[in-house]
Order: sequence, then structure tokens, then C-alpha cells
Amino acid sequence: MPLTGTAHRRTRKAVVAAAGMALAALGVQSLAATTADAGQNPAAVPAAAKLVWKPCFEIARDWSTPEDHETECTTVPVPLDYAKPNGRQVDIAVSRIRATEPAHRRGVLLINPGGPGVPGVGEPYLLSRSKMADVGRDHDLIGFDTRGLGYSGKLVCPELSPDAAEQPPAGLTPKERARFRSDDYAENLTHCAERDPDFARSMTTANIARDMDRIRAALGEKKISYFGKSWGTALGASYRSLFGGHVDRMLLDSVLAPGQSKTDADDQLAAHEALFHDFAAWIAGYDGTYHFGRTGEEVAKALIALRDQLAAHPRPGGTGGPAVDGEAVDALLQASRADWARSAGDLVAIRDGGVPEAPSAAPSEAGGSEAAEPVGNGYADDPAPDGEADFMLASVGCNDSPADRDFEASWAHAEELRQEYPVAAYGSNATPGIIRCQGWPFPAQPWRLSRNGGALQLVGHAFEVNTPLPWAKQMQATIGGSLLTVQDDVHVSLENLPCASKAVAFFTDGTTSDGSCPGAPIPAPRTP
Repeated sequence: MPLTGTAHRRTRKAVVAAAGMALAALGVQSLAATTADAGQNPAAVPAAAKLVWKPCFEIARDWSTPEDHETECTTVPVPLDYAKPNGRQVDIAVSRIRATEPAHRRGVLLINPGGPGVPGVGEPYLLSRSKMADVGRDHDLIGFDTRGLGYSGKLVCPELSPDAAEQPPAGLTPKERARFRSDDYAENLTHCAERDPDFARSMTTANIARDMDRIRAALGEKKISYFGKSWGTALGASYRSLFGGHVDRMLLDSVLAPGQSKTDADDQLAAHEALFHDFAAWIAGYDGTYHFGRTGEEVAKALIALRDQLAAHPRPGGTGGPAVDGEAVDALLQASRADWARSAGDLVAIRDGGVPEAPSAAPSEAGGSEAAEPVGNGYADDPAPDGEADFMLASVGCNDSPADRDFEASWAHAEELRQEYPVAAYGSNATPGIIRCQGWPFPAQPWRLSRNGGALQLVGHAFEVNTPLPWAKQMQATIGGSLLTVQDDVHVSLENLPCASKAVAFFTDGTTSDGSCPGAPIPAPRTP
């Protein structure tokens, strides 16, 4: 089946957050590197290519930012199998915004937004509009869609689209429904992977790191700098382990654990539970407003009792909205810090016999004017179905690790988690709706990280639940570097905070930090 491209269509934050949690649930293992790796063989890496760059908005179907007339696009061919460098090739979509001060140009900065499954060709433009924009003064900003994604070569899997999933019949127990969904997904995943097994087997973090080095060579650069977020931190750590001599400076934000196991998703539940208790303590500090208790312990007990009450006696939602039940209340208990004031007000309304106010409608994304028919490269291909991100998560996660492939074991572990984390693992939160690797037909290829490469800055977030701070500390102990701690719970937020200046200083003059910086403040309680 021909490999096709796709539009850069998804909302990046939503995909990054969802993919980060799903990847951890896979139990992605750490990555191994040796100097004997085929990707290290200089003879296998071609010299700088004569790349043909064209404005992305002219050649890329459904380019996500029609107002972006700065970003240029091209493609770089890479081997499907690096053990056969002259065999089948895959085109990798690459984008660029040139350094705005070429006289002071230091080199190139490759950017990966995470996932795996988040398109990257739009990253140069997004970064140039962020608080890290000054990095673009002395670096060419380079984005790319990984193999299997976006405008790069891919295996299209419409059977993994949510619309393609079979619905369980009525009358099943929760466990039976979960097994039905997991078995259905496994069948579809197997069908997809076996359509092109060579491509499916090639989807590893190590191979994507090797693709990055082909991009480096095609650009004619001896070294690259790199900015990776979420799963992009695993990709960066992998590249550094394989190609340390090709790294100038590397910054990794919202860091994955260096050696994730089948149970590392438990760390995320622990972080959710801890955030709930922080929320309860915050509410206790405003007892004159909320009246749930004067200590965090009192508030936590009252909130869990409220949840259990609504679980036993659900309340109709307002204006035809969904019922207010135990799951709805539990979702409010796990609010992010930015939503604490709103969620606390909703919990008061529920306690007092009402229902939460309906959230105001989010403004729709502005649509650009219809672009001319694109021409050239793989950028003119039709968009891929919604199953693309699922295939990326499954193929990379299951190829990299012996992630859980057994439904019964996963269900039994979920039962244990419900006892340990009564808020975070409540209801369906810990229920294994899909055992993502259950249908993966290929063995895992786990490998380890090593200390190797240029300057390294890690960034963790003190209260984050997607990639908890302990993971960043584990990564630092494994591969070195400095660790900057942001005092927030927001996934990959650095580039949008004032302390993005620390990232700019790192890439500009190599200044690292082991300190901390503030995140956005928690909104004050709402008062009548």
C-alpha cells in the first residue's frame, strides 16, 4: 500500500497530553545504545543533500497556519531498515525557518513536540511565536514529522479510527465490556500491522533517532541542537546515546522516565492523587468561601463522601447536560491548578443541591481562506484517518518495550490501584479499556540509555501528572545534565512562561540551571 502524508490538523496540547499518558500506560522501556550500532556507521550516512525548499503553505495540503509564509518545507529520504541502508526508503517531511540574524548563526535546532503521534513540521513557526522566539535569532529552527506521521511516509490504518471500533453488546459487566473493547482493538491493530510488517517493525524510537541524524547530514551540519517535549524527550535521550558526538546543546521539557516498566503508569496515578490532596489543602485555606473543612484531611474526606453520595444517587445535569454522578464529581476532584477555583465552586453547587454551571463555549478555531491546490512532494497527499496517532503510539511503544499484552493481568492490577489511589483510580480511571499492545505481532526491542553527548538541560514540573517530576530526576541520574523545576502542573509549559528566557540562554550561551522558576499563579477563589 502506498505511503501517504497527512494534514497538520490536531490540537497540539490535547494530543501531547493524551499521548504522554498513553505512552506511559504502554510501559515504554528505556533505550539502548552502543558504539557498534548501525546508525553510528559514518559510511551509512550520506553527505549533505541538495535539498529543494519551498514555502510550506504553497505545497502542503491543509497547512495548519495559512498566515505562515516563513516556514519552508522539503523531504529527506531515510532507510526503512538501517541494516539495509540501500533498500526501501521512507520520505521524512522537514520544515525550516532560517535564523533571523544569519551573521550570528550558531547552527540548527531540531524540535519534536512529543507523542509519539504529534506532527512536528509546524513547530518552527509555533516556537517563533513563543517566549522562546529569540532562539531563532542564531539558530535555524527545524521541524519534522517522524516516520509514520503527518506528511512523512506512513502506514495508514483506518481500522484504528475510533469510528471503526465495534461497540460492546448490552448487558455486559464492566470487565466484559473492557475485554470486548480490548479484543476488538487488538484485532484491528494486528490487521493494520500485518498490512506492511516491515514498516510496522521499523517504528522504533531508535530508528526515529537515526532518521534525525539523516536530517542532520542532509542539512550539512556536523552537530545539531535539539528541543524535545514529552515523548520527544525519549527521542532526544536516544539520539544523544546513539550520536553523542553530533549533539551541541539539548533541552528536554516534561521528561519521560529513562526505564519505564509495565507499572510506571502507576506514577501518574500517584501524581494525580497527590494533586487532589493539594487541591483539598487549598480549599481548606479558603474555608470561609467553600465551607468543606479547615484542614486538607477534613476537606478530602468531605469531597470523597460527596462523590460517593452522587455515585449512589446521580443528579440530572442542567439544561440537558450529562448526569452529575460519581465519575463527574471525581473528575472535579482531579482538576488542574488553573481550574481549582472553578472546580471548587462547582463542588459547592453540587453539595448544596444544584449542578455545575455549564462552561462557556470555547471559541472556534478561525478558519483560513481556502488555499490553492498544493503541488509537489508528499505534502499534496490526502489527510490520514484518525487512526494515525493510535498506530504511532502502538507501534513505537510496543516495539520499544515488553508493554502489557495480557488483559487479565492488567485488570487485576487495576483492582489493586483502586485501593491505593481512591480518587485517581476511581471508576473507569484505572479500568483497562484497551490493552494497547495486546494485538502487537512483533517482539519488543528494548534498549538502555547512556551518558553521552553535549550540554544537556532537563526541565521538570513540580506538580505535573502526565510526566511526573520523579521521572525527570530518574532521567538526570541516568544520562546526566541539569534539572530546572517549574512550579506548575502544566505539561510542556516552559516555552510559554517568563522563564523561557532560561531556555534561550541555554541555547545561546550554554547556561544551565538546577534551580526553579514559577509557573502561572493559581486563580483566586470566585466570590459572589
